[in-house]
Amino acid sequence: MYGYVLQDWITVRSTVITPIVQNESDWLGFSSFQDIAFWIDVRGLTPASGTTNNILLELQTAPTKDEVLFKVMTGCSVSPLVLGSPLAISKCLLASNPAVPLSTWVRWVLTPTNATQWDVTFRILASANRVAA
Repeated sequence: MYGYVLQDWITVRSTVITPIVQNESDWLGFSSFQDIAFWIDVRGLTPASGTTNNILLELQTAPTKDEVLFKVMTGCSVSPLVLGSPLAISKCLLASNPAVPLSTWVRWVLTPTNATQWDVTFRILASANRVAA
């Protein structure tokens, strides 16, 4: 297994409900890997007061950097309940026949559940297993 930082600490702020996609220059290539597991560490979340503003965090993969090819491998809802402790995301193991197996490129996408002002501070770590020779 090899460890990677998919996203170092970042704070994302917005007031819109449209998805926010990781910058293309930060996407990681995993072309020689078959399995991957993610850990999401959330240290700050500011929903609008009086709301249950959760944010959907998806981890997507695609064989090339074409937008239409990205599919969701796994994801989670970021809420105040996950603050302060790393959240292990389900593993995407080739032997488990996942609906969307690991492909070449991996990125994250944040989608808020409502259009109020919000921010989230997080990082994403990944552990990947090379294809057996």
